[in-house]
Amino acid sequence: MRRDFETAMASVYAQRGYHVSAYFDYYAAKLFSDSVLSRIRAAECLAEAQGADAEIAAELLIERIGVEDDAGAIYVMETALGRLGDVSATAPLLKLLSSDDGWVRRGAAKAIGVIAGVDILPKITDMLADADEHTRAGAALALGMLGYWEKKELLIPLLDDGSNEVRDAAKEAIRRLGGIH
Repeated sequence: MRRDFETAMASVYAQRGYHVSAYFDYYAAKLFSDSVLSRIRAAECLAEAQGADAEIAAELLIERIGVEDDAGAIYVMETALGRLGDVSATAPLLKLLSSDDGWVRRGAAKAIGVIAGVDILPKITDMLADADEHTRAGAALALGMLGYWEKKELLIPLLDDGSNEVRDAAKEAIRRLGGIH
């Protein structure tokens, strides 16, 4: 039964990749649409790009983030960059960590957590003490996604944070890091 499910899911993922490839130019154009909803949907679809299309999608998303004025759209675009896993997105995402908007910082931290490495640990560690709860939560998730289990002690104080979002993010990060020993 499990094998049948895995085969079915592999088929779904292959079809998604084909779908994005077949309509890549359409989604790329929609990323620069006047409609926020169209830009968000385009970012979500471009996140499924594969191969050479994935590299182009990352470049387009980075370009769009540079001119985007809607924080929600930026968050979705950052998440898409994380899903693409393109290391070239790390530098622009690091710049977004200093945004005034908490959701933008959270999205950047999550995306960096998916694609980056140890060189951004000091920045993420500083963000764990940020005044904004969304930033603390994003930093906790990023730390969990980076997979440095030796840093889980940094997450323990967040389990007593005043924000449910931060506590939940810290629990998720600790779970990803293998729990508390």
